[in-house]
Amino acid sequence: MPNPPTTLREDTARPREAGLPLRRTRPAALAWAPLGLLLLFVAVAAGAQASHFRAGTLTWEPGDQANEVVFRGEGSFRWSFFSAQPAVGDTVVVAPVGSAVFTTGDGTTVTIRLKVEVVNLDNDWIHGRFVDADGNDGVRHVYPAPNNGGVPWVARFDNPNGRTATFSSNNYHVNNGGLQYRLETVIDLAAGTNRAPRVSLAPIVGCVLNETCLFRIAATDPDGDTVGFRLSSSLEASGGSVFRQPGPAKAPNLVAIDASTGWVTWNATGASFNATLNTLYSMQVMVSDARTKTPVDFFIQLVVPPYVAPQWVQPPTPCGETFVVPVEEPVGFDVRAETAQPFENVRLKPLLLPDGATLTSPAPAPSVTATFAWTPGPDQWGTYPMVFSAEDGRGIVAPMCDVTVVTLDVTPPTTIASASGVAGNAPWFRSSVEVTLAATDLTSGVAHTHFRVDAGPGEAWQEGTSFTVAGDGTHLVEFRSEDVAGNVEAGQSLVLRIDTTPPTVALTRPVAGNVYLLDVEDPLEPALPVTVAAGDLTVLVAVADATSGAGRVDYYVDGVLRASTPQPSAFVWEAGKEALGEHVLRVVGYDAAGNAAPNADVRVTTVPTTPEGLGATLTTVRELWTQASSWALGWMAPGWRP
Repeated sequence: MPNPPTTLREDTARPREAGLPLRRTRPAALAWAPLGLLLLFVAVAAGAQASHFRAGTLTWEPGDQANEVVFRGEGSFRWSFFSAQPAVGDTVVVAPVGSAVFTTGDGTTVTIRLKVEVVNLDNDWIHGRFVDADGNDGVRHVYPAPNNGGVPWVARFDNPNGRTATFSSNNYHVNNGGLQYRLETVIDLAAGTNRAPRVSLAPIVGCVLNETCLFRIAATDPDGDTVGFRLSSSLEASGGSVFRQPGPAKAPNLVAIDASTGWVTWNATGASFNATLNTLYSMQVMVSDARTKTPVDFFIQLVVPPYVAPQWVQPPTPCGETFVVPVEEPVGFDVRAETAQPFENVRLKPLLLPDGATLTSPAPAPSVTATFAWTPGPDQWGTYPMVFSAEDGRGIVAPMCDVTVVTLDVTPPTTIASASGVAGNAPWFRSSVEVTLAATDLTSGVAHTHFRVDAGPGEAWQEGTSFTVAGDGTHLVEFRSEDVAGNVEAGQSLVLRIDTTPPTVALTRPVAGNVYLLDVEDPLEPALPVTVAAGDLTVLVAVADATSGAGRVDYYVDGVLRASTPQPSAFVWEAGKEALGEHVLRVVGYDAAGNAAPNADVRVTTVPTTPEGLGATLTTVRELWTQASSWALGWMAPGWRP
C-alpha cells in the first residue's frame, strides 16, 4: 500500500498550484518551473472515469545517439482516477492507459511514467514529472531517420475524452468540458541540434470576473532562438474535435496573446461564471522557434470582484531592474510580495532562473520574502532574464516580476603558441617553422586571434591561427587574441631561431704531401704524393657559420669516430699506433643549430715507429724522395703507385 498522500490545505476547496522543484536547461541556461510542465501524460478510463487533464506541455531535445530524442515533462491531473491513489514519491504509469496514448510519429507508442511530486486533495489533483523506467528525468526514443521523408516527425499525446469534465468535484469547466485534448510538437533532427522552446506558467491562472486580466507566458529557447507566441488551433489542441479558447460563445471577448512578448490579455467582462463552483476556462498556447513548437495547456480560473491581487513590495523587490556583475562574482537580492485579501496567503516561485541560481522557498503567508542567489559560472556570459511569480490561493497572480542580470566577461583570452619544424640544437630550427596559435576563453569565447612577424613600429597585425616563418636568422613573433566581449589579451611573443645553411669547414692540418714526425711538420719540396704521419699528429679544423655560429667537429679514422670537440677544434691523433699503411681521415663540422658539413677525406700514410727507428726512417724517406726514387716508398705505403 502506498503511503498516505501529502496534502496541501492552505485554503480548503480552492484550486492552487503547489511549488515545484526548479528545472533547468542548457546552454541558454534558463530554468523552468510550473507550468514547466514539459509534458503531461494522463491515464484515462471511459465516460465518467476520464483522467481530467489539468495542464501540460510537450518539449524535446536531441539525445546522445544518432536520431535520438529525449522527451521531458511535468504535469497535473486527477488524483482520484488511480485505483491505488498515488502519494508523493510514487511513480505511476499514465500512458498507454485507457484512451491516453503518446505516439512519436513513426508508429511507436511510448510508455510514460510520472513521478508524483505534489498531491492536492482539496482539488483532487497530483503533479509530477516525466521519468523513464529507472526514474531518470525524460524518456528516450530513437527515430529510424532524422525526419519523415523530408518533413518533421509529429509527436502527440492524445486522449479523446481526457479534459476535465464540465462538472468535476467542485469545479465547473466552462468551455471544453470532457472533450479531447492533444499536446503536439514536431521533430526534425536534420536541422542540427535544435531544441524545442521551454515554457513556464502556473497550471491555474486567476483572473477577476468583469475585469481585464493580464499575465505573461514566460518562455525561452535553449538555443537562443527567437520565440513567438500564438493561440493553438483547434486541431493542435484537440486533434480535430472542437476546442474553444476563452471567449465566444461562453464569454463575449476572445482571449488574445502578443506574438512577440507572450503577454495574454482577456477582458473577462460578461464571461460565464458559476458562483458556487470553481469556474475554469481551458486555454492552449503554442510557442515556436520557427523550427519546432511547444504547446502549453492550462486553466484560467475566474474569481468575483472585489478582489485584490497580490502585490510586489518595492523595495526590496527589484522588479524591472538590471544587475550588472562580472562572471564568477555573486549576485543576490530579496523578492517580497503580500496580499490584502482576507484569509489568503501568497506563494512565491521562480518561472525563469539561470542555471545554478536558487530562490528560497518560504511557506505561503500573507507577506512572504524569498532570497535569490547566483554566482555565474565562467561560461555564463550574457543577458539572463528572470521571472518571479506571486500568487494567492485562488491562483490570482501579481504582475510578473522581471529582473535582468547582465554578466560581464572581464577576462581576456589566453593564447598559446606552438612551433613545429625540423628541430636542431635548442633553440634552433633547421627548417622553416609552422606556428599554430590556440586561444581559449571560457566565458564569451574567442572572437579574433592576431599575429605579426618581425614587425616594425606601428606595423599592422594579421588575423589567423596558423602561419609559416622562414629565412635564416632570429625572428620575433608577436600574437594576441580578443574575445567576443571585446577583451584584448596583452601581447605575447615567441622568438624563433632558424638556420638552414650548413657551415663551412676547413681542414688546416695536416697539409697534403707533408711529413709529420712526432707532430712536427716537415714540408718537402717537391711534396710527397702522400701524407705521412709517424707518431702523434695534431689535426686542426676551422668551422665558420654566419647564422648560428660554429659548433662541434667530429673526427673519423677509417669510418670510426675517434673524437668530438667544440670549436676552436683540435684533435691529437695517435697515428704512430696505427697499422702501417694508408688510413682515411675525415672531419665533419657542425654549426650551433646542428647543420653538418663534411670536409673532403684526407688519406694519411702512417708509419708505426719507435724513437730508435724514427730518425732512420725519415732520413730514408727524404733521401729516396730527393733522388726522385718514387718507387722507393712502395714498401712504406703498400698499394701506392707512382
